[in-house]
Amino acid sequence: MLPNLSNLNHTGAPTKRKGPPAALDAFTESREQEFLVRFGYVVIPTPFSDPSTLAAARAGFDQMLRDSPEFLNVPADFDAVDDDSRTWFPVGGGFSALGNASSFHHPYVRRKREELMAVVLEADVLPLNGRKLEQAFDRVLFRRTGEKPTAESVHRDEAKTAVEGDDVFGGWLNLDHTPQFFHCCPSTHTEVGGQNKGFARITDPTEKARCQDNMRKIKIPSGHLLVFYERLVHEVAPSPAPADARRIFYGWRLTHADEPLFGAAQTNRWIDEQAVPKIKSDQEPLIWPKAWYNFSQNWPKLQTWSQRTFVPSLLYVHTVRQGQFAGQQWIRVQMKCPSLASMGAKFREYDRHERDVVFPRRMMNLLTVGGGDERTAYVLPSMDDQKVYELSSLSAPPGGEGRRPRPY
Repeated sequence: MLPNLSNLNHTGAPTKRKGPPAALDAFTESREQEFLVRFGYVVIPTPFSDPSTLAAARAGFDQMLRDSPEFLNVPADFDAVDDDSRTWFPVGGGFSALGNASSFHHPYVRRKREELMAVVLEADVLPLNGRKLEQAFDRVLFRRTGEKPTAESVHRDEAKTAVEGDDVFGGWLNLDHTPQFFHCCPSTHTEVGGQNKGFARITDPTEKARCQDNMRKIKIPSGHLLVFYERLVHEVAPSPAPADARRIFYGWRLTHADEPLFGAAQTNRWIDEQAVPKIKSDQEPLIWPKAWYNFSQNWPKLQTWSQRTFVPSLLYVHTVRQGQFAGQQWIRVQMKCPSLASMGAKFREYDRHERDVVFPRRMMNLLTVGGGDERTAYVLPSMDDQKVYELSSLSAPPGGEGRRPRPY
């Protein structure tokens, strides 16, 4: 039987470090890291577990939607009971992860990248092992009440462009007042070696049945962060949202490489143009699902939603070219959102610290939750630090080992 994660002895939310730690603090063990390595996932508390901090983060999330130049008619209050508020959707499809450029480049999202990078470093969750750390671009999710994602059968979200020696992690921050859930098959991240296929469905009937038998429902409490190996088998369950759901997806890559997952040139282009990037599984975020394109019953809904939700510059006229509806014309929002640069609507330029977060680094300066505009410096252990640890562990007496180096 799997251990109950709630029994782990968490020490509480990370706090800002004002100066360098005492010598031994750089070699503190993390039970959360041990859990992650063994079972493939872990859930940790964050400063957003505090109700007032969570409320501020939720308000910032909603303001991000209102600030996004792609959208029209964004409600002033998503909790209002009128139809205009309850039926506004920023993305098509039940999964509800946004595909517009602002959802990747709004200053709110950029700050949260830094804050959550600091959280995982403070908690010493990731098995660094002398490698550099990169935060991959990922999406935000806003799922309206009653919406449910299309079921996705058991799969792995492997990073297609990862290189030998990499470990890539996914996860999300729960910004709801209630728990969210993750369906996974613990410890399956160790079964495929260094395989990197991108979105990899489990198709073998025997393996699929085994995974389904071992699937577990993992609770992510309010304000908590889920971290899991991308090679961990998991599924998307078609459960309707009991209330509006807000989450921020994250990805972390541990690597010896100097280039980010999609290369420096492409990554800098996404940043400079404030364009929609690929996510780590090599998928392109879309504003509405491809399935809507093929079924005529979706076309009236797509037209109404497009005209209500998106600025005219993102709309186009689609002419049906064949079949019984040939010649019909429908107004649609573009499936792939253009860059903010092409719209003439960029947010402020990235500073060097915001840019550093999405490149492999061993040293970084990060904004922290509640830390205002002052950044905190973090240094990751080097390969030499890791080798000293490994050698000291080999020479330790039975039952003992050296203390693992951690970020400081």
